[in-house]
Amino acid sequence: MRKQNIFLPDEKTGEKYDHSAGIFRGFTEGNYAELFREDEKIFAFVRQTEREKAVILINFSTAPAFYDPSCLEGAELLLSSVEANEPGALSPLEAAIYLIR
Repeated sequence: MRKQNIFLPDEKTGEKYDHSAGIFRGFTEGNYAELFREDEKIFAFVRQTEREKAVILINFSTAPAFYDPSCLEGAELLLSSVEANEPGALSPLEAAIYLIR
């Protein structure tokens, strides 16, 4: 299932906040940490700003790839290049962005 509404209310203030802006800022600001460095199929990383954390998972392989889904605890799928998979699995050439607020 693809997330359509990125203008979700802030949990603390209730004000609508464009979460895509937070994620895009997160690509250039905040903390960066690679995940699953030893995996040859998956490029995955976390970017964290003061407001939220984004987990980006990309399967560069033409075969399904599997990962430890604990990195997605409390996350919601924001965007995926394919229909959503169960956490812990990526379709061939899939990219997914998860948001943790």
